[in-house]
Amino acid sequence: MIIYKAYTFSIQQLHHKMDNNVQCLYILLQNMESRIVAKILIILRKQQLELPNHIVFRSL
Repeated sequence: MIIYKAYTFSIQQLHHKMDNNVQCLYILLQNMESRIVAKILIILRKQQLELPNHIVFRSL
């Protein structure tokens, strides 16, 4: 997630130099990225719930 945040931050810096059309495209791509990340987090959450409780507590 740290790499992902650094990547989005570098894109945001470039974003200020872009014209309106490219900004619209950037916003669409950002929405797609956030949906993908949300799906990954949901999958990870489900996998954690499927594990026996003692394994989850041990990992904490």
